[in-house]
Amino acid sequence: MANVQCNICQDIFLFDQFRYFHCGHGFCMTCLEQTRKQRVCAICRHPKGSQEPFPIYINFIEPTVPEQPLSIVKGLDKIDIDSPAISLRRAARKIKEEAKLFDEGTARDLIDAAQRLEDRLLPLLSELEREKAEKAALLKKIDNLKVKSKEVDAKEAEIASLRSRLHDANEGCEKAISLAEEARDRAVNEMKENSRLRDVLQRLHRSIKQKDEEIQEAQASLDDYQKQKRLLKIKLHAITKQKKQHPKATGQDPDESLQIERPMEDVAVGSPRLSIQNLAHKKRRLVNQQSDG
Repeated sequence: MANVQCNICQDIFLFDQFRYFHCGHGFCMTCLEQTRKQRVCAICRHPKGSQEPFPIYINFIEPTVPEQPLSIVKGLDKIDIDSPAISLRRAARKIKEEAKLFDEGTARDLIDAAQRLEDRLLPLLSELEREKAEKAALLKKIDNLKVKSKEVDAKEAEIASLRSRLHDANEGCEKAISLAEEARDRAVNEMKENSRLRDVLQRLHRSIKQKDEEIQEAQASLDDYQKQKRLLKIKLHAITKQKKQHPKATGQDPDESLQIERPMEDVAVGSPRLSIQNLAHKKRRLVNQQSDG
């Protein structure tokens, strides 16, 4: 049975372990299972259709003994840096198995082919391992940078939010300062106005006190005037009554009856009495006031 290589995993299998599509491409059972959900061929992208992959039955002619190591050598020459590591391990195992079946010359050819393969691939594999390690380190750095980038983005968003809040706080502070200054100015003006009003109020109190004193003096003067007026009315009534009783009396001054004796406690020794002329003057003034009233 001939061996074939899977185009997906690059492993070598027996021909009867492959299954094929209508497009003509075939794959190992493992790769078929892994690509079952794909609707197109992994090689030519041709639609798979509804039919399941099927085997192909072919009778192969087994190679002769000299041809078999030659085919192994050709297979080894096809292995390069792009081949998977498992292909190299399988090739080494195959060489060991086949070397036991041949003579010394054939075994030497196989060993030489293996040596050429080793000389060709070992540097490449070493370089590949180094590059893989570097790639893994770079990927790790990239992951770390992505994490840091997310952290930086979060910090930048937080900084932007803080700046916005700081701007709003500054605006609020400025408004508060402006309102405080306005309130202070109003308070100063109110204090000045209150001081002015206190001065006005004090002047009004002094003026009211002065007016009260003047009113009290005027009231006292009015009381004295009322008393004098009542006294003069009494005297006038007495004079009128006397005239009616003695209309022809002679030798008597009608104003003599208006003489008013001061109280004894008010008359000092040797002080003159109220003159009749003064009483007559007051009488005439009182009559005039009554006629004017």
